[in-house]
Amino acid sequence: MRCERADVGTCLLGLLTVLVLSAPLTAQITRAGAEGPERTEIPEFRVVVPMEMHASQPVIEATVNGQGPFKFLFDTGAAGCGRITADLAKQLGLPEVGDVRVGDPRGRNSEMAKRVGIDTITIGSATFRGIEILRRDYKEKIDVQRRGIGGILGFALFQDVVFTLDYPGRQLIIEKAPLPNSGDNLLPFTAE
Repeated sequence: MRCERADVGTCLLGLLTVLVLSAPLTAQITRAGAEGPERTEIPEFRVVVPMEMHASQPVIEATVNGQGPFKFLFDTGAAGCGRITADLAKQLGLPEVGDVRVGDPRGRNSEMAKRVGIDTITIGSATFRGIEILRRDYKEKIDVQRRGIGGILGFALFQDVVFTLDYPGRQLIIEKAPLPNSGDNLLPFTAE
């Protein structure tokens, strides 16, 4: 698959779609300016949580600041730690911590969005502390498509762990282990 720079997000999503139809996908994020959590705590070696599908995207449940659980999409193309809907951010009383310009992978449709601070996001027994996440006022069309979804979790949330999106097994696996040395299911990825 050949990808032009402006279409990297679309190509990555297409490549991941092809890969996940037949096998689990394991990844570890390489730090390259990614804004991840201040600290990640995993009391066990491995945390396994159920994963549902919403259209073609994986959905997992997570608590935010001890409240929930809420359903979050896992978006393989989302920059940073992810997004939270404006309604859920208001419900949780999340404080605004800054502004950021956001847009699509092609650099179009640019707009300003607020960052909100989250003390903890907990997935199973894995806890991610000290997170800044984008608050988005999604358009009505997207809200209808993603009804019941509180936000999106992105790659940077998992930068200190190895995670596996096990599509056939319908589970997300979070581990403190290093990546295996080889294997057909490994996809190198550097967040720039």
